[in-house]
Amino acid sequence: MKTAHIIAEVHLVEEPIASNFGQEPRESYPTILTVEQESFSSQVLLDDRSVVKPGAIIQVQFRFLVPGNALRKMILETEFDIWERERVGRGKVTEIVSAEKAGSG
Repeated sequence: MKTAHIIAEVHLVEEPIASNFGQEPRESYPTILTVEQESFSSQVLLDDRSVVKPGAIIQVQFRFLVPGNALRKMILETEFDIWERERVGRGKVTEIVSAEKAGSG
């Protein structure tokens, strides 16, 4: 299992969405996280492969494709939008996982 760079509380949009985010059991989903005017490619990591329903509030792990750039912006309490084809939710960083712990595994 890959290791997360951050953990965030995520509020998914209420209405059904056209994206695949959380709609089928998978270990991860590709996403874009947007903070202010910057966007960062990431993966949502799901431990239990659970299906996520619209309107859910969940704790989610994120892993960045380019962690150095993203982690300069993604500090504790940072709020961001989550995109996968369309806006799927809003998140807030609740925990930073050390970059040293977030290996490629």
